[in-house]
Order: sequence, then C-alpha cells, then structure tokens
Amino acid sequence: MTKITMKRGDTFAVYCQRLDPDGNPKPLTGVAINSTISVLTFSDTLTATVTDAANGKFTLSATPAATAIWPVTGSQQMLFDVQFDDGTYVVSTDSIQVVVQQSQTQVASTSTGLPGQSGNPLIFQDMPNAAGNIAAGANVQSGNALYKFAAAYMGALVADPATRPDGSALQTGDIYWNTALNEQRTWNGTTWQVVYTPSPTTTGDINYTGTLTGGTGVINIGAGQVYKDASGNIGIGTTSPSQALEIAGNMQLQNGQYLYGRNFAGSAVRLVGINASDVAYIGPIDAGTTTTIISASSSNTTTAFYTSGAERMRITSAGRVGIGTASPTSRLQLGDGTVSADNVITLGKTVTAAEGGLPTIKQISLTIAGTVNDIEIAGNGSGGGVVLSGRTIVLRSNAANGNVERLRVDSAGNLGLGVVPSAWDSGTGCLEIAPGYGFAAGSAQGLNVTYGTYYSATGWLYAVASPVTRYNQISGSHRWYIAPTGTVGAAVSFTQAMTLDGSGNLLVGATSTTGMNTGTSVNTGFALAPQGTLLAQRNDDSCVYLSKATGYTSGSFQQFYVNGAVVGGISTDGTTTTFATTSDARAKSDIIDATQPGKLIDMIRVRQFRMKADNSYHRFGFIAQELRQIVPEAVTRPAAAHEMLGVDYSKIVPILTKEIQSLRKRVAALEPA
Repeated sequence: MTKITMKRGDTFAVYCQRLDPDGNPKPLTGVAINSTISVLTFSDTLTATVTDAANGKFTLSATPAATAIWPVTGSQQMLFDVQFDDGTYVVSTDSIQVVVQQSQTQVASTSTGLPGQSGNPLIFQDMPNAAGNIAAGANVQSGNALYKFAAAYMGALVADPATRPDGSALQTGDIYWNTALNEQRTWNGTTWQVVYTPSPTTTGDINYTGTLTGGTGVINIGAGQVYKDASGNIGIGTTSPSQALEIAGNMQLQNGQYLYGRNFAGSAVRLVGINASDVAYIGPIDAGTTTTIISASSSNTTTAFYTSGAERMRITSAGRVGIGTASPTSRLQLGDGTVSADNVITLGKTVTAAEGGLPTIKQISLTIAGTVNDIEIAGNGSGGGVVLSGRTIVLRSNAANGNVERLRVDSAGNLGLGVVPSAWDSGTGCLEIAPGYGFAAGSAQGLNVTYGTYYSATGWLYAVASPVTRYNQISGSHRWYIAPTGTVGAAVSFTQAMTLDGSGNLLVGATSTTGMNTGTSVNTGFALAPQGTLLAQRNDDSCVYLSKATGYTSGSFQQFYVNGAVVGGISTDGTTTTFATTSDARAKSDIIDATQPGKLIDMIRVRQFRMKADNSYHRFGFIAQELRQIVPEAVTRPAAAHEMLGVDYSKIVPILTKEIQSLRKRVAALEPA
C-alpha cells in the first residue's frame, strides 16, 4: 500500500494504467472513468484525464482550490475509488491512502519510484468474474460462459471433438461451430449440446408433397402473411391467431359465392353471400321457413329483416324504418296504417279495471306554429309521470299531498331535484338539490360543489341570505372558497381559503408558494409541500407557535431525526428553552483529546460589518467564506451554489472551551503556589 502525505491547497495527482486480464494495456477509447476520494462523511470527485488511450493510461487529480477544502485528516486517511463504465470487473494491484496535513509538503512531489507517479503508475487490471469466467455479454450465452483458456473456442469443425486442439482435456464451456449441422455447440462437462442454430431461410418456390407432422411446429410464410402456431390456429395477416382461423384484414367473396356453415343435421347452409342479382344475405339462407335473414340490394339500397320466411322490418333507401309495413312514410312507422292490435306500442301489462288504466303516451297540447308540442307520459289515469313542455322536462309523482314535482331538466340542461334550477350561466351545467346547493361544471369554472350560491351570466350570486361556500376543482388544482352572509341575488365576493395545487402543495390562506421560502413575496399563509417542506409567512407576529397545554410545564417541543435516530431537538423545563444537538458518546467513535486550537483561533478573523438586507450594524462576527478555510465544520454549504453560506456559531464553542482550558493551565502554572 502506498501512503501519500500532502498539504491542503496543493495539487493532487496520481498516474494510473489499466491492463487486461493477461497484463496487456487495456485501451480506454470511449470509456468513461469516475473516481471519488473520501474520508468519514466527506467526499469529493476527482478529475479523470486520459493521457494515452491506446495504452490505457490516465491521471486522477484535484486542483488546489479543491484540496483547499479537504479536511485535515490527522490519524484518518483519505481513500479513493475508481470505476469504469464498460461493466468489466476491475481490481487494483496496489492502493493509495492520502493523509492531508495543514503544512507538510506532499511526499510524492520530492520522492520517485512510488506507485502513482509517472514512471510507476498505479495499476488497475481487468479480472474474470468471481467464478473465474468472463462475464456473459452480447456474444456469450448466459449459463455457458467462456473460460479464460487459449483453446476455449476451437473454431469450425465437422464433428464433436474428443479433446482440445492441443490434446488437453475438454473443459466446461468449450465451444465450436459444427459446419455439418450448421450450429454452435458447447461442452457441458458431460456431452456436447446445441447453443445456437440460425433460422432457416430460403428463396424461390417451395414444392412439398406429403404430410407435415409435429403438433408443436410453427409455420410462418411471408412474415405473418400466413401463419400456423403451435396450437394449430391459422392466422392470415397476423402471427398471434386466437381462434382456429383469424384474419387481420378484409375477406372478399366473389359474386354468387357464399360462406357456409353446417347445421345439426349435417347439411351445408349458406350464411353470408351476394346472389347474381346483387342482393346480399346474412343468415341461414337455406335452412327453411324458420330462418332469420337480413337482405340488402345494391340496386334499391333497401335492407329487409325476415323471420319464419316472411319480411318483418325494413329500412328504406330514404332511411325510413317500417315494422309491419314494406313502405314506411315516416322515420319510424309501426304497422301499415290500419287499426289493429299489432299496430300499437303498449307499456306495462294488461290490468283489471280495479288496478287502474294502462300507462299511456299522449299529446296533451298541440301548437303548430313552430312551437315544440307538449307531451305527457302518464303512469296511470290518476296523475304522475313525465311532462315535456317546450324545452323542459318535468318528472312528477302522485304523492299523498298531490301531484308533486320531483325532478326538472330546464332548457339549458340544468337538473333540479325537488327544486327549479337557478339561472345558471349557459356555459355551466348543474345538478341542484336546493337553491344554490349542488354540483356544477363548466369549461370556465371547472367542477364546483356549491352551498347557497350559483354561477350566473354576471358571476357568482347569493341563492340564500346566509354565509356561502364552494369547492372548486379546475386546471389540476382543488380550491375552497368562503364568503359572509349576503343578499339573495347579490354578487358574492369569495375568499380563497385553502388550495391543493397541481404540484401537490397544500396552502391555507395563501394561493401560491412563490417566495414563501425566501421571504421575497407578499404571500401570507401556510403551505405544506409534497416533499415534506413546511412553509409559513405572515406580515407581523410569529409564523409558528409551539406551546404546552394548560397543566403541562416541561418536555419536548420538537425533535429532529435522521435514519431513525434523534439528532437534536427543542425542549423546555417550564422556565427556559433548550436547543440541543446530539452529542451522545454512543453516536461517536475514535474519541481522543482534541489538539490545542490556539493557532486556529489566531487565524480566525473577527469582523464588524453591516447587513445589506436591513443595514443593521454588527460589531463582532465572522465571514463564512473566511471561516470555512479554518473551521470548515462550522460553515454550512447549501445544495444550490447560488444560496448563501451560513455559520453555526455553536461549532466554535468547543474550540473556545479547549483554548480556555489551556489558558487556565498556563495561568495556574504562573500563579504562586
């Protein structure tokens, strides 16, 4: 193992070379190299630079600016890791440990012959996998890995060999190409077995006489033009037939040709076809008077439906439907115009006089001059039913207290249950169960659940003289609105009290999280982000109150956890508040007395300054960038480079304590006994 001791702020560089399993240089063309150096919780990325791709040579380095923030390791040593992106298993024949000091110069810069220098690079050598085999890849069959022997692949032979070409015994995984059988074969330790056989191909016509056998065989002609699967299903235009015959495309019968079926008597019956007169038939055409047939002709474009050998219904070329008539004169005609029991529509059942009249459909008013006629569908002769009046539909029931309206669909399509719908905007559809209470949806307003309000052509209005609310779902967000008591018919001025936006943020009082995490907006309220972030902002007073219930005077206000362990918290004893950071011995290792911090304290620069945000003056304080060079653990580095650095002043306390202890010892030594 090679050990390098270096000074923080010096250039770090290690020369390396990659070799193949036989010890030859492994080219690095097109191969990415990733390397990190780390100690304890600190980690940094090294720069990998290929210096000679053909011979596998490269360097791992870090600039002085990078090493300037590396921690002084003391008894700890920094280790580095190297990975190549081609997936090959690689090991290092030597390793380097790096010790970082505050002032000692780098040993490697004055010594020669150490691994990692230009004349003696650190070696990384490709190795077989854990079983001693080359890992399976695009050219190696899984389960038949090639052993690293010179004669493992024995070329093209006409028969299975008994030994290797050099006379040595066969090894599991040996492989060759059988030219007689046109297949690749491998030795499994006992016998030769087939690894790969190319798909047979042919050109020109194929003439075959005899019988094709083999129930599991597959025939594929023309890339799925004709296909037989292992179950015997035939596909035309498909390679996945699910029935005995499946056609992906159109099937065409010539004029006078038919599709036949076979009845239970064993007779062939025409099912589909076109006769010589261009009349198309669908049905058991030859099955006798009990057949059901649909026929259509290209000459008169009429479709007829038959049962028991007689026509029962037809659709004419004009689109008219006749039931019981061959010449309908309206869109739907029942019967031939004669008075007959067959020429009516009957609803319900035949009842006795005591049970009341049959349900009926009747015209209750007749206005010819362009007005839609009123129609009533009555349940029986004593009231109730459905009324179509103009463009309104009303459903009534014959209740004990009279003929009561239960449902109404107005001309705008709004539905009222037990109530006449309010005057909703034409672009909004609603279901209303009481004045202003219901569900409404429209392209402009989204989905709304309302309480005492409705959306008119002029906006939201009061339907009742009381406080009103509505829930709104629009553009991927959920919104809750409230408003105080108002006058019926007056405009409602809603307050957006709560929002669940399309990003999953839950906001109370605020409508956007913009600036709430930086204090750069006027949004006030509370927000809970789906990542677990809690935001609170207000113009004055405290954003967060943590308190104990009456009768409780002590305990924890808040605890902080990482990986299931407490790392700090806020608590009270009833009089004072404690902000604690985990310092339990059980959470620490390598505990020794700290070194004297006098030199560090001398290097720390205590400054006076003004804050740009409010121009406040501070007589004593630190500059994070300066302190980071001396006590990096006291400086917090945000994930985003543009965010401000911070100083944890509590991290300075142990340094000051150690120095005070040292001063006390020195003072005690100077004081007379």
